[in-house]
Amino acid sequence: GRTIGTIPVQEATPERITQMMIGSDWKRTEWQRDAELGPVRLSVRNLNSKGLLRDVSLELRGGEVLGLAGLLGSGRTELLRAIFGLDPIDSGEILVDGTPQLKPNPISMKATGIGLTPEDRKKQGLVLVFPVEDNLTLASLHRVSSMGVLNPGKEKVLAETMVDNLAIKTARLDVKTRTLSGGNQQKVVIGNWLNTLPQVLMMDEPTRGIDIQAKEQIFALVRDLARQGLAVLFVSSEIEEVLDVADRILVMNQGRITHSRQHDEVDLEQLMALVMEEYTE
Repeated sequence: GRTIGTIPVQEATPERITQMMIGSDWKRTEWQRDAELGPVRLSVRNLNSKGLLRDVSLELRGGEVLGLAGLLGSGRTELLRAIFGLDPIDSGEILVDGTPQLKPNPISMKATGIGLTPEDRKKQGLVLVFPVEDNLTLASLHRVSSMGVLNPGKEKVLAETMVDNLAIKTARLDVKTRTLSGGNQQKVVIGNWLNTLPQVLMMDEPTRGIDIQAKEQIFALVRDLARQGLAVLFVSSEIEEVLDVADRILVMNQGRITHSRQHDEVDLEQLMALVMEEYTE
């Protein structure tokens, strides 16, 4: 509740303001290609869904961060939900490691190595009244149970390991998840899906409603996952964020992919122009 300081407008750079907000030095994440790309993990071919998705095709390789940019209602979230089997598709193909998924649904897609951190963490990604421990293992109960019976010891070890790996700030594993900050709640959502050992992680608005420091931690995590060979499909309403983390960027407009650019083929101004471009049939 205190005023930290006042600076002239001409000195008010993002770095300076952020440093004053968080009380320490801050450097914005800068994109760099960290590893050679692996095989194609996810293929989408000519996907159509209820008029929300129109003839969408894409490929995502291991070690690649593929960014989806677009305005609200452009079809980004709808595409992730369709791939994960949450919403029905009218036509088209979804292939995982070259194998067609004939009737995709969340259970079958998770079994093939696909994970999805949803757009709304509080309503779709967490059970806020559950302990942190439970929320970190909800999607991976098969790893901590036998014949339908939960093994508390295994659950604790799995949860503790993820808390350490993601630097989740929590007093204990048994505190209710609603008591955590927004950034730490988001880390729990991500950790829950990383515990399923996915080959492809689809991240829908993973930095929405969290502070700058937590955002940078998640950006660093995304790049680290790519270095480990994970394929990441990254969605953000903040176009600059997509440019910060993605190796390749697809622009969506009215349910279609209208542009594809490698990271070094486009800058922020050009990408914003592509996103704002009026699409006509």
